[in-house]
Amino acid sequence: MRESVGLIETTNFTKFEICGPGARGCLSDILANIIPVTGRLALAPMLNDKGKLAGDFTVAALDPERFMLVGSGVAERYYERYFDAHLRDDGSVSVRTMGPELAGLSIAGPKSRDVLQDLVRDDMVTNAFPFMHIREMCVGMITALVGRISYTGDIGTSSGFRPDIRRLYLICCARPMRGMGWVFSGCARSTRFVWEEFRRLGLGVSLDLRPV
Repeated sequence: MRESVGLIETTNFTKFEICGPGARGCLSDILANIIPVTGRLALAPMLNDKGKLAGDFTVAALDPERFMLVGSGVAERYYERYFDAHLRDDGSVSVRTMGPELAGLSIAGPKSRDVLQDLVRDDMVTNAFPFMHIREMCVGMITALVGRISYTGDIGTSSGFRPDIRRLYLICCARPMRGMGWVFSGCARSTRFVWEEFRRLGLGVSLDLRPV
């Protein structure tokens, strides 16, 4: 992964769809970052009533009234309880837990952009698809949400698919695309966090810390 590219499945991440005319305002209330404009991503910590960290999300603005939050899978039930307690109950916003209905793959490494370019028609150069952007595109004949984001400190992208992920997984692993073929584990990903001094919740950042 340091010299070429690696692939990891990210289906175990928790995913929430936040919709409605009040969605942006609700997210602004509970997340300590500016909510991105449509087509953009942002990293946003979630705070508890004492102003300490309660969670950590990647926020994707898919439409003006539709957002997706991606976070730690083991905290899914905790996040659901938090949303029930803190989101507005005036009918202006709805929350849906997407769970495994949206599978995911992440590729990382210096050649990851080249690998993705072999699978899509969209231009993957930085000017056409900048860091922290997200859009829907066809990846290996499968419609996917593709985000230009890194979870390892390397160049990388993360993609969400409907459950036909197995076909794309086989395409990525079987084709000798620019050195592709290494499937890396969560332990290897954590090693990259340390190597790149790339802090994340649970590794370098704990829930008892204040955001500033």
